[in-house]
Parts: sequence; structure tokens; C-alpha cells
Amino acid sequence: KEFFSVCCFFLTVFGAYLMSRDTRASSVDTMEDNPGFVNNKLPSIDLLALPPHVDHVLLDLDDTLYQVAEFPQGMLNHITEYMVNHLDFAQDSVMDHASRLYANHGTTLAGLCVEGNHNINFKHWHDNIHGPLPYHKLQRDERLLDILRSIPPHIKKYVFTNADDEHCRRCVKKLGLDEEGLLDGYITFETLNPHPTSSEAEKAVGHRNICCKPLNEAFLKAMEHAMKHSASTGDLLPERFLFVDDSRRNVLASAKLGLHTVFVGDANALSDHPEHEHPHAVVKSIHELPHVLSTPNLKLLG
Repeated sequence: KEFFSVCCFFLTVFGAYLMSRDTRASSVDTMEDNPGFVNNKLPSIDLLALPPHVDHVLLDLDDTLYQVAEFPQGMLNHITEYMVNHLDFAQDSVMDHASRLYANHGTTLAGLCVEGNHNINFKHWHDNIHGPLPYHKLQRDERLLDILRSIPPHIKKYVFTNADDEHCRRCVKKLGLDEEGLLDGYITFETLNPHPTSSEAEKAVGHRNICCKPLNEAFLKAMEHAMKHSASTGDLLPERFLFVDDSRRNVLASAKLGLHTVFVGDANALSDHPEHEHPHAVVKSIHELPHVLSTPNLKLLG
């Protein structure tokens, strides 16, 4: 009986999947969708292509360019420790507060600045959250290097992260991505938030809000920075950007804005959202990126 129920479930899911492929513009490509994908092997890097009009690629950092379990767990532990040790949160309720702030404001730090009356020194925060992470666990990633090298040089590539600049650069170096010409720059916390403390930010802009993904403001600032930094000409149009991220809400927000989007994660995480809000493609790992970028559906978008 249990086996029959499982079979029925998979038949239902497969039927829904076939129906969803009828709508090209709202479909999500995965590794299994491409007839050229044979025997579970990645296609040649030579097949790498990008949607028309795309001349900038924005790549998230943590859990996108690398996946090391100790990092997200370590960050969470360090955040709650900081809230207890420096912001006087109670130990027995700090996890609930951290989760709620993250869910409501994009990052826990953003939530603390909006809801709390804390004068947080941003460097002190990031030094405590990222500084103790086990960076020795990160290894040079030759496959990722090959993928980035295969992107035509006229297409500018930026790491786009809510984390601070030092953490970004440490990760990039450990992964081997600091090779000259491989990346065109980094869009980090400091890029989006140039003031050193929450109080100084409030004095400058009149509020304590932190600019971070998934806010529209963060994507607009990132696109403006990338185009200015790379001296790109023409109008700032979302369809000129490909965005890759492991956060469901980040890719959904960017897709609504009109960016081409690739979600790094489980496609089932998107099942409770309307198809028209879905990212254009889903991969389980950044290493699958050449496949989805070479599929006909993604090439036709835009």
C-alpha cells in the first residue's frame, strides 16, 4: 500500500511537470530537461552560453560558489552569541529573535538595526560573525574556475553578497577565484552600506535600514555599481543581468525585477510559488551552471 501511494505521488508530480513545460517563459530548466544531458554527465564547458542581451553576471557567495556545512551553521552560532554577549538578548530566546529578524528583514543585522535601538559597529559585527569561520575547509575549485574562464570576456562577472568585503575576499582567494581577469569585482555589504555604524547611517540617510538582498534597492544598487565599475554603456536594464543565488527569496525577488535568474538548490523549495515568479533555471550545484545556460529555453528568454 505504501509503495502504491509513493508511485501515485510520483506520477502526479511527473504529470504536473509535463504540463508546466508548455509555458516557455515561466518554465524552470533543471539538469534533466536537456536532451543533450546524457548519462548524468555535465556537458562540455564549450557549450556555455548566456541569454541574449546579458553582459553582466552577479554571483552570490556563501552556499552558491561553495557549499561547506560548517559555514552556515558557524555563522548562525556566531550571530546568536553576538546578540547575547553584545546586545543583551536572553540565551533562551535569542534563536527565535534571530530567525524572526532574518525572515522579516533579509538579514539578522538588518533586523537588529530596524527594530532595535543598538548602535552596531558593522566591522565589529562582521569580524565576530565571519572571522572565526573555518576558512581552511575551503579548497581551490578547478571546475568552478573552468566555468568562469569559459564566460566570454566582454561579459562582466561580479560576486554579489550580503557579507562583508573581507569575508568575500578570503573565500574568493581560498577557492582560487582571485586569478587575474577571472572576476571583475565584488559587491559586498560595504558597497551597499558605506557608513561604519548604524547610528552614522541613520544620521546620513534618516533611517536605520540596511540595504541587502532581497530588497529591490540592493539589486538596483548592485546593477548600477556593476555597470559603472565596468564602464558599460547603454541603459540599466534588468535583462542585461544574470543572477545566481541559493536563497529562494533572493532569486524570486530578482526574477520579479526582470533579471535572468538561476536558483542553486532544490526545485521543490519553489513549489509554493506561482510559476510566473520562478527563476529561469534550477541547479543543485554551481557546477551544473554550464548545462542550464546551454539549454534552448534559457537562450530564448529576454
